[in-house]
Formats: sequence, structure tokens, C-alpha cells
Amino acid sequence: MAAHTAHPDHDPLAGAMVNPVTLRFSDAAVEHAYRSDYYDRSIGHVRLALLLGGSLYALFGILDAHLIPEAEAAAWLIRYAVACPVIYGMLLLSYTPRFRDYMEPSMAVVGVVAGCGIILMLALASPPGNYLYYGGLLLVSTFCFTLLRLPFPTATAVAWLLFALYQAVAIGVSHTPTAILLNNTFFFVSFNVAGMLVCYSLERSMRTAFLQRGIISRQTAQLQEHLHEVERRRREAEDMSRLDPLTNLYNRRHFFAIVECEGARNRQYLRGLSLMILDVDHFKAINDTYGHSVGDKVLQEVARIIERSIRDRDIPCRYGGEEFAVLLPQAGIEAAQGIGQRLREAIEGTEIRTERGGVRLTVSIGVACLESTDEADFDALIDRADAALYEAKNAGRNQLRVSVG
Repeated sequence: MAAHTAHPDHDPLAGAMVNPVTLRFSDAAVEHAYRSDYYDRSIGHVRLALLLGGSLYALFGILDAHLIPEAEAAAWLIRYAVACPVIYGMLLLSYTPRFRDYMEPSMAVVGVVAGCGIILMLALASPPGNYLYYGGLLLVSTFCFTLLRLPFPTATAVAWLLFALYQAVAIGVSHTPTAILLNNTFFFVSFNVAGMLVCYSLERSMRTAFLQRGIISRQTAQLQEHLHEVERRRREAEDMSRLDPLTNLYNRRHFFAIVECEGARNRQYLRGLSLMILDVDHFKAINDTYGHSVGDKVLQEVARIIERSIRDRDIPCRYGGEEFAVLLPQAGIEAAQGIGQRLREAIEGTEIRTERGGVRLTVSIGVACLESTDEADFDALIDRADAALYEAKNAGRNQLRVSVG
């Protein structure tokens, strides 16, 4: 199936046409894909047919001494020096990589050699033994139409070739009595016609099944692609509902949900939980002086510095306007204060370049902590961090203050 490279809106399998006589697909790419699929599904059966056919061909040699003693040596030469080596040789070749390209002609050779071997035995033997070997031809024909997995046109050609050779030998060499010849001819023709119908039906069914598998496979792949796209859009929508579009940090609503979750874990495991709220100093003046586009760049740069300065487990968000908040799980007051100072110093050393000159940034930070012995009053935690922030702003900005209440 992977061989098809058609545009996704056009499935060549869906409109593949089959020649009603040869059963070949009109689309060369589809035919090539079918042959590859057919080989993969048939090679095991072909090897088993070669093993069985070669074994039967060899075992029937036991009858030669009883049925055609006058031609026993010649029959054994045909069996064991020509036919069986060809059959078993093809069996060995079937394990080579190139056999995929030559399976059809190889099986045709096997059918022709096996059938011609029996016809030659008929020509060399005397009556009535030579008449009895006629049944072997029908067995070879059966193998060609079914077990050797030959395509319908090739199997038909081999079977009728053997019929023509048999007729020539039976009439011109063996001088088969008319009654026996008519009987054998009637059964050979009937047998070939029946074999053709069976072979045609089997191959058409296999080609139809190939098309159905291909269409189902293609539709399944398209369905999976659509499902992946739906899932991707669902995740995008979910992210949009959780993230601030400007800074790509969590938004305030989702942040409060995380605070509640982390707070519950804090109660369960008795660990410190700290909250840091920071505000960009003089942000209104920056907006008024340089414009909102520069203000947006300031917020984005602050968000990037926050993400670089905090720990992997810490959870930042855009709290609102020019305010940001960071939840610090498993962080006592000293750890939170250290992280906050590192963050403040990183922002203090940042300058946003504009057409009207550089903009130096500073932030004010408020920190509060729930220690393991505290009651988990998270509204109070937020209020204390907010109060510490305003204390830092009132102290002259570019400050960090800690609430210890």
C-alpha cells in the first residue's frame, strides 16, 4: 500500500479498473502494488506447492517399474535429472531477494517442465502403460491453476500448451486409439475449462480483496489523520483557555485552579508553598511614552526572564495587566526570597531597545509563604503576597518584600 503516492484527495484504488480478460489493473502503479502484495501473500503457498509437487513427482517414479518397465530408465532420467531438480531448484531460488521479480515466469517454467516430462514419458512408453500417465497431466494442470499461484493468463497459457503437446504426442507418436484419445481429450478440455473458471474467480477475488484492503487502509489513515487534527485543535483550544496569548504564561483563571491543587497537596504532605507577585515598575509611563507595542515587548521580555529564572517545578502566570505571579511549591520563605531576588536582579539588568532609546526595566516583588504548620488559607496567602508587593512599591520600587504573617 505504501507504494501509492497519489494526491490525498484522489484515491487511485477507488477508481481502479480491471481488464476483464487479463485481470490486470489499468493503473500501472496499482498493478505494481498488487503484484508486490500478491507475492507477500503467496510466497509461502508457492514454496509449499513446490515441495509437494516435487515430492509427488519423485514418488510416482515408484510406478515406472510396474507401468512402463520398457521406459523405466528414461522416465527416471526425466524425473530425477530434469523435472525434480528444476522444481527443487525453484524452491531454493524462492528464498533469494530477486525471486520477487521472477516468481510468475519461474512457476510457468515449473509447470511446463513438469507437464512436458510426463508427455515425454507418454511418448517413450508403450501401451497400455503410456495411457495411464495421462492422469499426471491433469494433476500438473491442477497445480498450474491453483497451487502455483500463477496469474490467470499465464496459467491458461501453460495448461493449453500442455494440452496441445499432449494431442500432438498422442496422435503423432503414441498413436493413441481413437476411443481413448476422445475420452482423454474431452476430460482434458473440460478440466482446463473448469480450471480456468476456478483460477479466474480466485484471482478476481484476490484483486477485489486487495482493492478493498487498500481503500480501507487509506480511509483508516485519513480518519486517523483527521482524529489527530481534531486532537491537535482540541489541545490548542485547551491551551488557549489556559494561556495568556501575549506572554504564553498561564492566565489568572487557570492559575487559581493550580493554586487550589497545589494547596491540597501542601496540606497532604506538609510542605512549604510560597507565592510571589511582581509588578513592572512605571509600566503606565512606558506605555504612554513609547506606545503599547513597546509595552507588549516589555511584558513578553519579563515573562521570558521569569521562565528562565525560576525552577522547573515553579508555576508562572500573567496575573493581570503588568502584574505577574509565580507559585513556588516546596519552597519555604528563604528559598522563595532567594528566587525572587535572582529574578529582580535579572530584570533590573534588562533594557528594551526602541527607536526612541533604551527602556530600563525594574520590578517590585511581594512574597508570602504557607509553612507546613500553617492552615491552608490560600486567599489569605494571596492577600499577604499582594500586601508585600505594595509595601515594596511604597518603599521606592525595584524592591522585594516578604510577608511573614
